[in-house]
Parts: sequence; C-alpha cells; structure tokens
Amino acid sequence: MTTSRTLLIAGLLATLALAAPREYRLDKSFDVSIALDGQLAPVRLQFNNQPVLLVSSQEKMQKIPLETVADELNPAARGALLIRDFDFDGRKDLGVPSGVGYGGVNIFYSVYRYQPASKSFVIMGGKDFPVCNPEFSEKSQILVTNSRSGPMWYGLDYKFRQGKPWVYQRRSPVLLEDLLEEPDLLTLFEIYSPQGEVVQRSLSSDPAQARPVRAVLKKSVSVSRVAGARGYSGQLKAGQKVTLDEVQRYGSHLYVQAPSGWILLPDKAVHR
Repeated sequence: MTTSRTLLIAGLLATLALAAPREYRLDKSFDVSIALDGQLAPVRLQFNNQPVLLVSSQEKMQKIPLETVADELNPAARGALLIRDFDFDGRKDLGVPSGVGYGGVNIFYSVYRYQPASKSFVIMGGKDFPVCNPEFSEKSQILVTNSRSGPMWYGLDYKFRQGKPWVYQRRSPVLLEDLLEEPDLLTLFEIYSPQGEVVQRSLSSDPAQARPVRAVLKKSVSVSRVAGARGYSGQLKAGQKVTLDEVQRYGSHLYVQAPSGWILLPDKAVHR
C-alpha cells in the first residue's frame, strides 16, 4: 500500500471517528477524552458515581450537575450522557440527562454548548428548550424530540440559528373518535417561522411525517365553503370516504379541509 493511500485511509478513519456520536451511561464510572471538532483540543469527561460531571480542558475545569444521578435511586434509570452535535454547527455538544418521566419512557436533557470566548460549556436555550428523547435529522438539520403522556405522543422539532434553538414544528395528537371510523387518532402538524408564527397546519395519519388522512366518516357532518364562515354550504354523509389535510384557524377554532368544504374540529380534539 502506498504512503499516500495510507494517509488517505487514516484521514478518513479519523474523520469518521470524530463524526461518530457517543454516549456514556450513568450507571457506572467513566473517564474519557473526546474531540468536539477538528480544531479544539480534546476534552476530558470524568464521572465517579457522584451527581456531577467533571469537564476538563487545557484552559479550565468545569462541574456540570447530573440531576438524574441525584434523583434516581436505580442507576439503570439515570440515562446516558450524549455526545452529539445538537445544533448542527460542526461541533459536538453535551446532552446531560436532567429528568426521567413516564417510567423511563421519557428522558429529558439539558444541552451544553462549548463557547470558545469563555472556554466553557454553557447551557443552550434554558428552560425554553426542553429536549426529550432526541433524534437527529442530519439531512434537514432538525432536532426531533418526542415525549409520551398516557397513550399519546407529543413532538417539538427544532432548528437553530447561530446556536440558538427555535421551534420549527409542533406535533400534537388529535382524537376524532366521534367523527371518524378509522383512523381516529391523528396528528396535527404546525410549522412555525423563526419569529414564532404558525405558517402552516395540516392533519396527518402519520405521527412522524405529514401525510393526508384518508378516512371514513362515522356520522354525517356539515361543511362550510370558507373556514369560519357563518352557516353551512353542504353536508357529508356517514360512511362517506374523505381525505383530510390542510387545517386553518379562525378565531379560537380549527377547521380541516374536506373535499367539498371545511369541517369544524371539536374544541377538545387537539391535545397539547
């Protein structure tokens, strides 16, 4: 093997190692060094079964509280420290477990982002950035989060601007058991602008991605030509097949578009 090819392979392996996500469970001690990116010196992480994570670099040492270690008597329920690029800026962050809910189904995290100016890790987003069961959409650079309450799942998906998170999409369960035969449990997708305004709403049969709902009406329902209009322009019959997709708000009410008009959604159908 030639020297140039050897160097190329070594470089590729180093790049893959740098990009690979890591996690360290908090049920046993660890002492590891990690690279945050290709420029900064490695950071040392130490955990000795105490409710604090020691973070050491060439400049300083920092103590980050580990709330699940302090609160959870069962070590297996403490979760894991995540080493991931949460904000997709090319530098890894620390996802520190901050709480456990619903019998271990929901794992909440505080995200710490390295700040070169202060040479320390600073919590990202504060209390307005709840991260639960994170998933990473590298292609679209969206941080997907999901939490369960009872039989229903709720989602908040984030985009980032200069390291600051903003809610890009909210996914809320919708129960239409009195209106539809099947499926009766749907999802309302709401897409937001960076300024926090809803720019699009849609009803979906898939909780993970927006898909039009194809269903059968359980009962007859009146429709209006325009969402929020007084009076009705027609009626859909029980047993009729409908496709439901776009949702609009008028006042405090939500309407979903059907083939021949707009259907008023029950006030308590959307669970937030």
